[in-house]
Amino acid sequence: MKNWELLNLYQVLSSASDLRGVKFSYFVVKNLGLLEREIKNLSESVKASKEYAEFEDKRIDLAKKHAEKNEKGEPKTKEENGKNVFDIKNIDKFNKEFDALKKKYSKALDEREKQIKEYNELIEQDNDITLHKIKLDDIPENISVAQMKGIEYLIEK
Repeated sequence: MKNWELLNLYQVLSSASDLRGVKFSYFVVKNLGLLEREIKNLSESVKASKEYAEFEDKRIDLAKKHAEKNEKGEPKTKEENGKNVFDIKNIDKFNKEFDALKKKYSKALDEREKQIKEYNELIEQDNDITLHKIKLDDIPENISVAQMKGIEYLIEK
């Protein structure tokens, strides 16, 4: 099982935690416990450095500074590619200051880029975790198709 599959399985099992049945609940709890340790390790490996977090804070402050303001003096946002972003009033001035900020934090940005690349490689690696299996008869009848698909390889044949 790949590390990214562990992340998906954790979400599926978390969403199934409200389903009834003693054996199924035991199956969910035991596997969530095993997965939490792995996911914590994966999360720690991609945690941003103090310097990168500082850069992010300054980047956001810079965007707020250059954003259009509403009647309350708060930065305006707009939707762009499905994300809320600040509505920058003078993009050239913003870009000039942002370039200087990126230059100041270039080492932290390079390290973060390397860290993300390594994390992406890590989540593609196989994991030898041994998870608990469950019999089909012990799975609640009201399980959704998506949940069933998520745990299908943990069902005893």
